[in-house]
Amino acid sequence: MAHFEVNDTVNNHPDPFILENDGNIAANVSVNSTSLWKSASAPLNSSYYQFKADNSTEANSFNWLNSQTTWSNMSNIYKSIIAMLNHTDSNDLAEIDIRVEVISDEPPGSKSAILTFKAEES
Repeated sequence: MAHFEVNDTVNNHPDPFILENDGNIAANVSVNSTSLWKSASAPLNSSYYQFKADNSTEANSFNWLNSQTTWSNMSNIYKSIIAMLNHTDSNDLAEIDIRVEVISDEPPGSKSAILTFKAEES
């Protein structure tokens, strides 16, 4: 990606994360991450690295109104993303979209971050 370029997973290129609740209770899901960018101008909690929940091929798998369905800045502190992810097999999938924007002073090279998803009983 070039400076100022934006890319996200909304168009499935690249693919979003897919979360599946194989448990036996509805779950609330939170996410946190390590830093993606090296530039001090693009820290966590900035619009340069964001997330949101989205429907998968199994629509109505979670409580849309109480979930984070618009872009939110990624944080190193757990932030709620999905409310009441269903455990019923035909409705237990959700997508997690990621959005990144390269800031002008980001040095070239490979980038990586560790995302952690935490599920707790609803």
